[in-house]
Amino acid sequence: MIGSMLFISRVRRAGAFAALSAGLAAAQNPLFTEKCAVCHGAEAKGGDRGPALANNRRLGTRSVEDLMAIIKNGTPGGMPGFPLIENQIRQLAGYVCSLNATAFELTPEGNVTAGERFFFGQGKCASCHAANGRGNSTNGPDLSNVGRRMTLSELDTALTDPSARITDGYGVANVTLNDGRVLKGFARSRSIHDVLLQTLDGKLHSLSEGEYRQVKLEPGSLMPALQASASEKRDLIAWLSRLGGEAKAAVPSGAAGAADFTSILHPKR
Repeated sequence: MIGSMLFISRVRRAGAFAALSAGLAAAQNPLFTEKCAVCHGAEAKGGDRGPALANNRRLGTRSVEDLMAIIKNGTPGGMPGFPLIENQIRQLAGYVCSLNATAFELTPEGNVTAGERFFFGQGKCASCHAANGRGNSTNGPDLSNVGRRMTLSELDTALTDPSARITDGYGVANVTLNDGRVLKGFARSRSIHDVLLQTLDGKLHSLSEGEYRQVKLEPGSLMPALQASASEKRDLIAWLSRLGGEAKAAVPSGAAGAADFTSILHPKR
């Protein structure tokens, strides 16, 4: 119930999004470039004078109306209000919302069937990840609800630069035991006195401080960067974006303020 309410709340942030997807550059929104980029960066990733607005978890919970009020009135922290007409303020607020919409909400274009086939076949993604009860999640997070957990830009980064952000519990560690043997695996949890290590064969090792002499964390992810053509990557992202976990309550078609994400991504010309 709570998950359904949160999803409906996010959809009802409403308003007309000015961007076509969360991954589009801010340069495609001239008003943002003119009014906001000087502080928040050309791609809304933040700068010396303002925080990142893209992939911002806090902003992801705000409605269009909340953001309109901030743009109009400014903030106590120093952001000035902008004397713009309401339509411009709504356009900017909608754009910022789009930067934080989940991949599931945006349903990007691509051949979903081909993307699924790549995941379980040529891409070999299922050798480390499971989705909808298929695959192997021993050496990678279960992706059954990844579409609801990530924005398009986060999903793209996770595929092309896996080390940019490592999921909790999947940092790779090398643990040197007192007898000189080294165990390599995922540091599922760690405290001052012990470490829970899952080696790459799937076995769990609960080690107390008296059993090892060193724990060395590796800087990168065990997952390699995606090797795929542009079309294969597009189709894979399209399929991953549809992974929403358990079925959620649908938003009534006549719900007030509900955003039609399909029409935003694929506007009629």
